[in-house]
Amino acid sequence: MVTIESELPFRINYYLPLTAVITALQRLFVYMKQALFSAISWVISVINL
Repeated sequence: MVTIESELPFRINYYLPLTAVITALQRLFVYMKQALFSAISWVISVINL
């Protein structure tokens, strides 16, 4: 029981940056997707002109 409790903070310290990196990558992916869609729509509007 003592080993599990002493191991717990290490796991929290290990998994916390990992989840932060994953959420940052997901946000970056969403921003890139939005930028890509806006660029495509801009190119289409330029071609239509």
